[in-house]
Amino acid sequence: MIRLNYHIILVIFLISICSCRNTNDWRKPNEANRNTVDIEYEYKTIAGEELTVRVPNDNVEFVLLRSSLSKKIYDAFSNVLHIPGQDLEHAGYFELLFYGLDGIVEEGSIKVLPGEAHGKIASYIGPKTIWPKGIQKAMHLNIPRDSFHNAMLNEELVSLSAKYPDGSIRKKELEVNKLHVSNVFIGEDKSSKIYVGTKKGSSAGPEQEVEVVAFWPHQIYVELIEHFPFADRRQRLRLHTNQMSDRFGNLIADGTNVVFEIMNDQGALSLHKAFTIDGKASISIRNPMKPTNWTIKACVGGVVCSESIEVNFDSNIKSFDLYFDKLSREINIGPVIASLSNLVPDGTEVNLNFQGTSNEINKTIELEDGKAVCDLSLFPPGEYDVKVTISDKLKTMKIKL
Repeated sequence: MIRLNYHIILVIFLISICSCRNTNDWRKPNEANRNTVDIEYEYKTIAGEELTVRVPNDNVEFVLLRSSLSKKIYDAFSNVLHIPGQDLEHAGYFELLFYGLDGIVEEGSIKVLPGEAHGKIASYIGPKTIWPKGIQKAMHLNIPRDSFHNAMLNEELVSLSAKYPDGSIRKKELEVNKLHVSNVFIGEDKSSKIYVGTKKGSSAGPEQEVEVVAFWPHQIYVELIEHFPFADRRQRLRLHTNQMSDRFGNLIADGTNVVFEIMNDQGALSLHKAFTIDGKASISIRNPMKPTNWTIKACVGGVVCSESIEVNFDSNIKSFDLYFDKLSREINIGPVIASLSNLVPDGTEVNLNFQGTSNEINKTIELEDGKAVCDLSLFPPGEYDVKVTISDKLKTMKIKL
């Protein structure tokens, strides 16, 4: 009978507590959290709020408060238990177990709810660059949290804003779902930047941006800027692409990698990389050593390529003299006459190949004032077949040291 009366009094007490709470906004401070409560049911409180709980009877020796993240033990010195707010900072479920000498006397549960959004909202966006017209999309993800880093409950509203290049600001409110709020952005036709922000109460996220960049080039071709058609290994061939844009009229972004593919008439392929500035990419390449034809095209991403162009290089050497001085052990080369009957430029390379009976020696020297001397004083004695090559011109001789 005494036990029954105890439960009747307890029920009346709990009903009076519940009637004092504002059920429309469970985050508002309420007197129930400041007074003594009996926990024989799931009790809701706010993260970080102190809670005073009535100890059921005098047989309780200690009280265990536990969750999936923590455990706390309190001594039962009186008929009330004070749980400090620092022990209830993590949102979630807590078990409250009252232990006597013979085990658990009573038990209850506490549901700790997150408080108001506080501090900086964790905000992420990606990818940072997207193609226009919805070809690519970017997601803006936000995680609002309270002062103890608890995420908000589902259906909490978060305000998202986006500022577009025309100055318009578009706002929407989205519900928290599975701890986060996310929104998808698509780019408009023109290259631009979209600035986005997040707000929840007094809490806000950092400004983020999505850059809408040009799609693949709509058309690409290669143009000659400077071409000296002589294979002298000294002049330079300069090329650039047209000013490239996508099908929406957007200039290709600065820094886009463009690869110029060059194939000579022997089928050897070389790749030369360049980066766009103001929609164009350009390269400068030294002329070849020997006459040849180059086939050149430019590609972006290996997806869009230009039509090939042909570039020809003729011989720059008309003739040269060759003489071996046996006494000084020197080979004299020159004068070397260029295609316009002038002396070839200083620094033009001369390649010499010496084929002996048991050895082979290669040397490279440079012309100065149209002439060069190859010193053979350190060569071992013997007979040599000598080949002298300047660009595409070759002369041979036999010498004996």
